[in-house]
Amino acid sequence: MAKTGLLIPPILLWLACALAGGATVAAVEIGAVALAVGFGYAPKLAIMTVGAAFAGFGQSVVLKVIGAVLIGAVLAPLATWYALVLEDLAPEHRRAEVFALLRTAHANGIITASPALTVAPVSTALILVTAMMAVVTLAVALASRPGGWS
Repeated sequence: MAKTGLLIPPILLWLACALAGGATVAAVEIGAVALAVGFGYAPKLAIMTVGAAFAGFGQSVVLKVIGAVLIGAVLAPLATWYALVLEDLAPEHRRAEVFALLRTAHANGIITASPALTVAPVSTALILVTAMMAVVTLAVALASRPGGWS
């Protein structure tokens, strides 16, 4: 069997699809936050929590779809918002480390959900993730009050 190059047209086509998909996600993430900030609307963590609750506790397909739509509607703006907030909070000379920690936290979220999805029904995993979102939403609400960060 003859060896062929790695970058053959079918592989290039799918790599181009991945590139276009990545560019689309990046444009939506960056664009959504830019629009929100421009109009003075910070993304609200509570929407993600409500979406997670609908997805986790919803007893019908309609509620689960509504939950997924709510999560999807705020996922990109929230991810970018986290980065913007961390950029403001991190000392300038340590921003790279803080952004690395952000990526690590995100990866650990995936790592946390994966075993739950492996050993438990999807609904149980969604309930656990909903509880996690509710806890951090409450923590943000409490910390955002005057004197809450001290």
